[in-house]
Amino acid sequence: MCRHFGERGREEKFSQTGHWDWKHINHACSKHQNSKSHTFALEKFNNYRLSMSERGSVIHQLNNTDGRQGEIIERNREHLKVILDVLITCAKQEVPLRGNRENDAGNFLEFYRLVCRHDKATQERLDAIPSNAKMLSRDIENYLFDAACTLLLRWIKRELHVGSFYAILADECKDVSKKQLVAVCLRYVHMGTVRERAVGLVATDNMTAVAIAKNILKVVATFGLDPSLCVGFGFDGASVMSGHKGGVQAILKGTFENAVLNLILSAVARTSLDASTFFDSLFMCGSDCHARFLNMQKEMRPDHRSLELERGCDTRWDSRSAAVTKVFILYDVIVEVLAQYTEGGGQSQIEAQSLLQQIRTYKFIFLLVLFKHLFSKSDFTSKSLKSISTSVADTVDLIENLKQELTDIRSGVRS
Repeated sequence: MCRHFGERGREEKFSQTGHWDWKHINHACSKHQNSKSHTFALEKFNNYRLSMSERGSVIHQLNNTDGRQGEIIERNREHLKVILDVLITCAKQEVPLRGNRENDAGNFLEFYRLVCRHDKATQERLDAIPSNAKMLSRDIENYLFDAACTLLLRWIKRELHVGSFYAILADECKDVSKKQLVAVCLRYVHMGTVRERAVGLVATDNMTAVAIAKNILKVVATFGLDPSLCVGFGFDGASVMSGHKGGVQAILKGTFENAVLNLILSAVARTSLDASTFFDSLFMCGSDCHARFLNMQKEMRPDHRSLELERGCDTRWDSRSAAVTKVFILYDVIVEVLAQYTEGGGQSQIEAQSLLQQIRTYKFIFLLVLFKHLFSKSDFTSKSLKSISTSVADTVDLIENLKQELTDIRSGVRS
């Protein structure tokens, strides 16, 4: 009884930690029985028992209250609804609720006051509520967000258990305060539609593969999913995440044995020496000559908007398509800039000579034209597959159509 109804910090042996001195248990119990903490706990228990036997639970009492008390409860509910609407609107629009300056009330309070100015009923409810129950403090804001988060995760969990297979997506990032975070998402199919839901954001100072994997497992464990139904991982290209020996995906493989790392296109491209060399050369074109490259564009293409070359990223397959297109358009500009670097000295001269020699070969030019043509066929499919509105049936059709187009290209069929 004292454990559930007693005050925290009082008589901890009888409410929290437990009593271990059994030799003097009789004296301890007699002393505790006459203490104020036990008397208060007993009174609370008796009131609770009386309330449950005569009036039902608290929720039952709130839903079946008449008269003045019922009006107060309804007023408070309407007041809370407005607060929730303002909070949810701020969250959806990614508007911060408050800052760290005491002279600034924060966006949430300013928006709420704006609603009060244009809605008399909201202002009247606020004025009628006691000052210690207006529910506008930052603690209440955080509590309401925690409650909303709990409900949302519960809803996602129900959807996950209705379906079957799922994939785990994760990435490391920093917030505005430079705190290291691990973001975890789950991707699954619900009623024929692909869903991708953020389910966890864990702050950590340890960004090793073991620590990141532990945090991911901790987040995923709350959903009670079958590990054998996990069919994919989606991580960034950093070795700590995707390394095949000590990376996060290698560690998680011990739990999710059926999962595969979703960097298939990048991995396949690396198996072809010609393709691998081509893309390495492609991304080197825009590595260290940014300012001179933009100036040369203005001289050689004064009537066109200046473009920036793409940088390589294994986890962004679209970056290859964009890089091919821009190098194809700006090939003459790139050659001219590299030629200027070859007239200089030092390491830049050597690198420019090597790269210029590579991109002037017939093989590079042929692959540039070939990949531009291939990407023009595959870009639509690639972007559509990443859309959350694409159904499983649409996915099958997109892949089959792309396979047919690539087969036609290989067979020499013009389209």
